[in-house]
Amino acid sequence: MTNDGDENDEMTSCASSVDEEHDTEPEKPTSTSLFSILKSIWSRDVAWRALDKRAKRKVVCAAITALCLIFSLALFAVTPVFVILILVVAVFYGLSAYTVVRFVVKVRRNAKPMTSNEKVIVGVVIALLWIILVSAALLGQSTAMISEERSSTVIFLWTLALIWGHALLFMAILDLLHLVAWLGVCVAGKVDRLWPEPHRIGRVKAAAALFAGVVTSLVGLTLAMSKPEIVHYDVHLARFPASMDGFRIAVLTDLHASATVSREQFEVAVQLALEQKPDVIALVGDLMDGPLDKLAPTVSALAACNAAPSGCFWVSGNHLFLSPQPARWTRFINDTLGIRALRNERVRIYNNGTQDFFYLAGVDDWSAESAGLPGFGARPDLALGGVEDDRETVFLAHQPKHVVAARQYDAGLHISGHNHRGQVAPQHLLVMMTQPLFFGLYDFNAHGERTQAIVTAGTYYWGPPMRTLSRNEVVVVDLFREP
Repeated sequence: MTNDGDENDEMTSCASSVDEEHDTEPEKPTSTSLFSILKSIWSRDVAWRALDKRAKRKVVCAAITALCLIFSLALFAVTPVFVILILVVAVFYGLSAYTVVRFVVKVRRNAKPMTSNEKVIVGVVIALLWIILVSAALLGQSTAMISEERSSTVIFLWTLALIWGHALLFMAILDLLHLVAWLGVCVAGKVDRLWPEPHRIGRVKAAAALFAGVVTSLVGLTLAMSKPEIVHYDVHLARFPASMDGFRIAVLTDLHASATVSREQFEVAVQLALEQKPDVIALVGDLMDGPLDKLAPTVSALAACNAAPSGCFWVSGNHLFLSPQPARWTRFINDTLGIRALRNERVRIYNNGTQDFFYLAGVDDWSAESAGLPGFGARPDLALGGVEDDRETVFLAHQPKHVVAARQYDAGLHISGHNHRGQVAPQHLLVMMTQPLFFGLYDFNAHGERTQAIVTAGTYYWGPPMRTLSRNEVVVVDLFREP
């Protein structure tokens, strides 16, 4: 009996000691103030504590550069372009370092600090990815790569670089969504559920970001290299001659002859335009990205556009002034190819057999004057000013910014390109911030005006052979008199 009593006393003692241990455990924080949340993140985030000081500095740098980038974009109109480019490079480096570190931490079964070998691997991966990205950018604009044999190399490098970029983008999106969900949990008072997520979720997020990056890049590459689709617009204009109803304009913009856009692609676009049986073919800027000596054979394919019954006309784009010797390019297209430039002027387009006509006007690109080249500069007043009140005008200008002049001078239709419909997300946001129009057909009748505007997505692409949320297109515009 005595022994049994001793055993009971010992059990009671053990139970009370366990209860004491539980009683002495710190209570989980229940405050949802911003300070308490940040303090909890700092003190209890296993993933953050798993990083070494260098990795933490990279994460902080990524956050700072992201804020700087947002601020600079908000002041885009007054901020020099090179400052924005520097910030973009900085934020991309910060995000790349941050993302690679997160990949390594997430795929581990436990969140321990990285070993020396893992740190080396992370550094090598970041360096290789940056080499690929920079190589793709430089080679894509290099005249030495303008050949059929070498263009495939540039396309391959661009694809690898954009897989990396898209993986970063999707990782940022997934992390943002998880952060929003986590903040909701905190607001609900369950601050104990803190970052990071369970390891299984972390591995799924990492794999999902990489998979989405690969799929998006391959689909984007396929869209960019595909045959342009035909996009039709029927436009009714108040002063358009009724005898010319159904007059058709085929529009090619942003062909961008370069190391990755070949003569064969030009010929496909021209053939598509001619198959629509247009009365006029309009080339609305950015025909080339490079020197005349290298790209003349590619751009020469445009000479076939002269087969249009009422002719072929072109206006300059901003890339003409980024290419060497824009004056030589202008003379080549005008004199050698026989395609007339509309440089701050207008021409009459007549209906065969009658005296009915409308004006086709065009201007130098918006950037021409800032290029500082003598004889170049946008003068919409010369192209649009003084038009008779009963005559209609179709206005060609590469950048949608010229819609302001089109509305000021009461032009019936403004046709532009330049935006590529964003081409690669999230560049869409930048385009929307810098251009008054984005894509498609715009009608300003609601404002008591007669102007309409068409912004095309471009016949091909610029830079990386990639399109997300947009496609190559040849635009066909049929003009009618407004009933």
